[in-house]
Amino acid sequence: KQKMGKSVVLGLTVFAAFVIAAVVAQSLEHQEGDLTLIPTPFGWRPKQCVHRSVGNDVFIRSTKTRTPAGDYEENVEIHHPDGTIKKLPVLPECVAWDKKMQGQKRSDKAQAYNGWLDYTGYYPPTTTLVSKFDGNYTVPISPAQPNGQVLFYFIGTQNFKGGSGVTILQPVLTWGNGITGWSMASWNCCPGGQQHESTPFVGFKSGDIIYGGIDQSKSGNWSIISSWRDKTTVLKVADADRDFDWVDATLEVYSVDTCPQFASGPMTFSGMKLTLANGVVQPPVWVDANNGKGTGCNGKTTIVSPSEVVIQHN
Repeated sequence: KQKMGKSVVLGLTVFAAFVIAAVVAQSLEHQEGDLTLIPTPFGWRPKQCVHRSVGNDVFIRSTKTRTPAGDYEENVEIHHPDGTIKKLPVLPECVAWDKKMQGQKRSDKAQAYNGWLDYTGYYPPTTTLVSKFDGNYTVPISPAQPNGQVLFYFIGTQNFKGGSGVTILQPVLTWGNGITGWSMASWNCCPGGQQHESTPFVGFKSGDIIYGGIDQSKSGNWSIISSWRDKTTVLKVADADRDFDWVDATLEVYSVDTCPQFASGPMTFSGMKLTLANGVVQPPVWVDANNGKGTGCNGKTTIVSPSEVVIQHN
């Protein structure tokens, strides 16, 4: 459950070592009332609440204040290298949607092809917190039937134990979502109910191995790193009194209606390494969210070892 923390200051620095290629495709959208929702690796979100960074060294600062009604608001500012500052307005619909999402449970049903579908999770010992979590992603075979679906594969960490609302840090391998084919980016959700994505990179293919890492520096800041060969995109997030105490390896999907819309064969998370705040390297004792029952289209999650998890369909 969500726990409200004290007033905090959130800093978020975005760095991208390249400009994304012109491979933009139509984004998947879903209408709910007056809101146009788009898929993210932390659920459906109102379109105006999701921000993709463009350019290098963008700093996003957020302060939490208490409203007359007794609620908290996060006021987000985007600081550009040339000194210009763009203030993002507090959007009530973003805050309200984030509270709604945090009040829901994830669906593990085989027919639920919108949301977290296959994943493993692990809570470290109760007296310790996450300091670093990283690993490699082997890109699976592309879906045989591209039809606007979105696939998100990622490792991540969340702060269920405490802090200013539940957030997630995640380097994400993506099929679709406004880009043709595979792409990789770093994500954080959701200061002020708003979600931030680093500039994605493309150019890799099935069978290539991508690195994803989440690392806390001595200053307390977090770096969410996605890299492949000479391409790197990094999202930096201040600690903001958040205690990260859970890690996962996940496949999240949207608008998958038929089996050929899944990637074919295995997607392997390998070389995963979890380091705790006390410096101890802790092998995760993974728990399969589906209890080994599998999901549709021959979906299954195989825990090979603490450092390797395989998710596959078809």
